[in-house]
Amino acid sequence: MKTAIQELIEWLDKHGDTRIYGGRELTAHEIKRKAESMIEKEKDEIIDTHIDGQCDDTDGTPFEKAEQYYNDTFNTKER
Repeated sequence: MKTAIQELIEWLDKHGDTRIYGGRELTAHEIKRKAESMIEKEKDEIIDTHIDGQCDDTDGTPFEKAEQYYNDTFNTKER
């Protein structure tokens, strides 16, 4: 799974360094609209993370548990 921000970065990378898409340059407004369209997904991710955290009975500090959850769920660079 990717976070909304990871998906946005991937979307921007897909359009290249020149920010050309479909023969035209992307505007800041278009990039902002894309980010805004991902807010609901980000909300769902936060809710799911909170629910998963309520059921966590593993050892470690809260920070260690949170970091491990992130790495297991969202850290796609390690995969």
